Amino acid sequence: MAKSEWLEKIKRLLCSKQSGLVLDLSDANAVLARIVEILKENRGEINLPDIELEALARTFLPDILAFFSSPEGKAEYEAWQKEATLKTESDRKETA
Repeated sequence: MAKSEWLEKIKRLLCSKQSGLVLDLSDANAVLARIVEILKENRGEINLPDIELEALARTFLPDILAFFSSPEGKAEYEAWQKEATLKTESDRKETA
């Protein structure tokens, strides 16, 4: 898979419904850790040792941070946050 394809996949997974976590995009270390998790979860597609996955994640980090700093990225992240909040509230009502 080309770097651009991985970037798109990582951006999608960072804001996916399955992610289920609130990611502080101003915390580069937290974003880097999540990118590493995504790469490890998709290890079937890439067969690299952890240290190389971490190095690969570091190459993606500047592009990911730039995307989420852009108007398009901010809008996508805000939409994901809103959807995640609504889902959490809905889940709470169902369990109450």
